[in-house]
Amino acid sequence: MAPKDRKRITVAELEAMKVGRDNGEIVIDPGERGRGALILRITNTAKAFYYRYFHNGKRRFELVGYFDPKGAKAWREDGRCHKGGSLTLIAAREGYLELSRLARARGGDLKGHFTEEKAKQEEARKQAEIEARAGSFADMLHVYVTALRANGKASAHDVEKIFKRNVEKPFSRMARRKANEISAEDIQEILAKMVERGATRQVNVTRSYLHAAFNHAGETHDYDPRRLASDGKAFRLKGNPVALVPRIQEYERTGERVLTADEIRAYAAKVATVPSLVTRCALQLHLMSGAQRLTQLLAAPWSAYDFGEKTLTLVDTKGKAQARAHLVPLLPEALKVLETVRPHSGGYTWPFTTFGKTSIRLETLIDAVREIATGADFERPFTLRDIRRTVETTLASLGVSKEIRGHLLSHGRGDKIDKTYNKHQYLNEKRMALQAWVGFVNGAGGKRANVRVLRPKKA
Repeated sequence: MAPKDRKRITVAELEAMKVGRDNGEIVIDPGERGRGALILRITNTAKAFYYRYFHNGKRRFELVGYFDPKGAKAWREDGRCHKGGSLTLIAAREGYLELSRLARARGGDLKGHFTEEKAKQEEARKQAEIEARAGSFADMLHVYVTALRANGKASAHDVEKIFKRNVEKPFSRMARRKANEISAEDIQEILAKMVERGATRQVNVTRSYLHAAFNHAGETHDYDPRRLASDGKAFRLKGNPVALVPRIQEYERTGERVLTADEIRAYAAKVATVPSLVTRCALQLHLMSGAQRLTQLLAAPWSAYDFGEKTLTLVDTKGKAQARAHLVPLLPEALKVLETVRPHSGGYTWPFTTFGKTSIRLETLIDAVREIATGADFERPFTLRDIRRTVETTLASLGVSKEIRGHLLSHGRGDKIDKTYNKHQYLNEKRMALQAWVGFVNGAGGKRANVRVLRPKKA
């Protein structure tokens, strides 16, 4: 075994030493006084290099690595430090010199240095994990659409199409970027491209859905415990970039079109001539029910119709609140429409379906109304939204109160207390309001409905 003095040990001598036989501690490089020494500990299993030094009057040891003639030839290679790995003698000596300089710079507190380094590495590891889970712009849009579907929002399908057409397809590279890297300038670019192709109202619609998607990601998704538990994507937004991009006011389509009495009666007559049985009946029920929201009307299965009570229960998912039941009275005119379509779809889930797999698409009805609205019987074109506005305006002119109109058309319900405690369905009042509307459509003229609110008796 090599003598335990302060001379330099050679590679040949290290290779000659045997683990389990020559166990002990040997000085490899004695170093200058006060700078510590490079030593070798031989055990039953390995030959380990250590840097031996003193701190606060105590001898301390820091692992350099393990002797291996075929190990790393340098202490640092390509930015990587081989501390604690397999080292040649040359690499171990380089490591010893670096640790010696570091110890002097730290006042001998080498352990404190590596404790800090370990903490930094752990923080870097956590940041890397966060970065790996950071969701892209496209991920964020998909998360929002998924949330809409989970909440039963009828708009989910349309929102998904808007995102694909206006964001993901024309800006695929942007969509792959991290959501928290998207700027107001990026949103501006998306909307500008829509303006270039001639879009108007859809520009503001797309902006609104993008704004909602960012809000959902930042305020709801990231802090949902279920996301963390499932190791899902996190977006870590710094703000909502859409908020800095203004709406284009001139593209806002303020609804003003209200059909005259002659026009609404001409519309009813034209609807009765629509060739498709399913489309015709869907539009007729829409008209006879007071222009309920068509997405809800089409989604209602046969089980939602109570022919004994003569009511239809729609699921109102509009707005931010949870979905709620909306009870609609069925007048004889509406029941007649349902009896007309029943032979065709009575064996299916929905009344308004062609082949039974799903209800007909809203676009089918929109197209049918667009074709009707271009006829000579009408002063100017109109849409399904204009029909709903006409119902509201006509009912007001017939003396139906704003409160009852709101209940019939399922507008937003008053204050929080009213939403929570007022469970009165206003069924009688809604039925009277509908009778006034249907009478108007059928030519009853301007007869006032005189609908009063029937308050439930106090216990």
